[in-house]
Amino acid sequence: MIILHEHLPQEAEHIAEIVRQIYNIPIRLDDQILRNFFPALLKFQGHLTSQPWKEDTLSEIFSGEKILILTPRDLYCNDHSKDDDWIFGYSRENVAVVTVARMKKRDRQPSETLHIPEKDYLKRIATLAVHEIGHDIIGREHMQPAVWINTKTDYKLPLGPHCTDNRCAMYEVVDIQAPSKEEGYMQLGEEKKYDAGLNDLLERMYPEMLCFPCKEAVNIPERYY
Repeated sequence: MIILHEHLPQEAEHIAEIVRQIYNIPIRLDDQILRNFFPALLKFQGHLTSQPWKEDTLSEIFSGEKILILTPRDLYCNDHSKDDDWIFGYSRENVAVVTVARMKKRDRQPSETLHIPEKDYLKRIATLAVHEIGHDIIGREHMQPAVWINTKTDYKLPLGPHCTDNRCAMYEVVDIQAPSKEEGYMQLGEEKKYDAGLNDLLERMYPEMLCFPCKEAVNIPERYY
């Protein structure tokens, strides 16, 4: 597996160390600027997620090897809502992405400057990396579909299947701090969840990051080696 980072060597090294510990897969690093990979979203002063054909092209360049992209760009999965469409990362078959844009402050606002202790920042991004890679290599039989629901506007954003154990890195997070009931909630299967904050997850997360069912469901494809 390769971590393709946009001038984020310290972050990439830390993620590589943690991912090796959790999944026991070989990792190498590559520093590249992906100017044309994420389309500009001027409407929100950010970038849209990559298009599948670009991911296929990038995968071909690296001979089908699994790629984790680490970027400072603020990413959105849609252009409908500035408040709801931004994301921490995403995962597709050959490419996973983690953005550090909203990892550096006590709230979710984008920042190029670090406003929290470095160890907390690194723990945040490593957890996201384990999570996004996990979407590709952990079986989903024990997971439930997650949806972010904005209580004020009723805007719904499907988030895909996630673990129901809120101490597991595969539990979904929708913000840095768990949103208030007035803001919204995560629908996880049949349940409404009000604990889907990244800080909350990091406080209660298992030392080994994954719950037992997720560990048992790990199946690493050949493209990781």
